[in-house]
Formats: sequence, structure tokens, C-alpha cells
Amino acid sequence: MKDARTVVNPNKIVQHLGKPPDEFNKKDLIKFVTENHIQMINFRHVAGDGRLKTLNFVVTSMAHLDRLLSAGERVDGSSLFSYIDSASSDLYLVPRYKTAYVNPFCVAPTMDILCSYYTNEGVPLPSSPEVIDKQKMISKLDMTGRLLGATRLMDMYLKDETMVDKYVDDFMSGRYHFASIED
Repeated sequence: MKDARTVVNPNKIVQHLGKPPDEFNKKDLIKFVTENHIQMINFRHVAGDGRLKTLNFVVTSMAHLDRLLSAGERVDGSSLFSYIDSASSDLYLVPRYKTAYVNPFCVAPTMDILCSYYTNEGVPLPSSPEVIDKQKMISKLDMTGRLLGATRLMDMYLKDETMVDKYVDDFMSGRYHFASIED
């Protein structure tokens, strides 16, 4: 019996494999490519200018497909990010399997995959858009959590409006233990 999450999913890869994108692996994508006669792979990535770029590959052999999906592809980082020096610009586009989809706008059967940037040491590029966005999100969630916690604490300690400014000043200075304000 097929999972209800996969039957109604518009992604042809999800429908074919019968599993949600979070469970995709290299073997699954190779199976899909071979069984559906996919001729091209597009690596999609966001460059430093914020634009979506595409690196196209014609699938020439199983070994080529396996290498692309395993190791990704080397790119010149200085042509994608203005702050990267050309002397040390080797970056790697590594596919994120869960983002794979069949491109409906290509004449030849084509699978597109969003990619992440990695340095030649194998670590995520710290200045890549998805890493920066993740850092911003974590920072905002952290601040939101602190604000919610502080609001609950403030409700317990506030006796009148005159205390609000003192609590806010302490909170913005990183002091979150409001019981000490009364002393």
C-alpha cells in the first residue's frame, strides 16, 4: 500500500519511488534516472548575486551519474562570489538529494537538483546563501525564545508600569534573571 504523502505529491520522483523527498538517497536517484530515461542533470545553485544558476550535465554513463551524485562538481568560486580570490577559488557543488525534481520545462527528460557549496576541505562554505540564511534563522529563533521566556518572567515580577523600563534595559543587556531587580 502506498503512503498517502507520496500518492498526491506532484513531484514525479516522489511518486515513482513511493517515498518522501527527505528519504531520497543516491541509489534512489540513480534508479529514477535509469528507469525514466533521464538524459540531463541540472545542478541548481544560488550565486553571490542572489540569482539562481544552472550547471548542466548530459548523462553519459552510469559511472558519470554516480560520480556527479556522489562528489558533485568543482566550480570556480571567484566567478560566483565577488569576494573569493581566484587563487583559492575551488568550490564544490554538492547535490541535496531531497530537492530533486523533474524539470517540466526541458524538452529532453531532465532532473534538477538544488546544490550546496562546499570548500575544497569538504566543509560548507560559510558565506553561501543557505548557510547565512540558516544562521539568521537560528539567531531569530534564539531571540524569539528569549523574548517569550522573558515575557513570562516579567509577568511574574512586574508590580506596576514603572518597573517595565528597568526590566527591558536588563533584558537588552543580556540579564534575564528579573528577581534581582527587586533587590
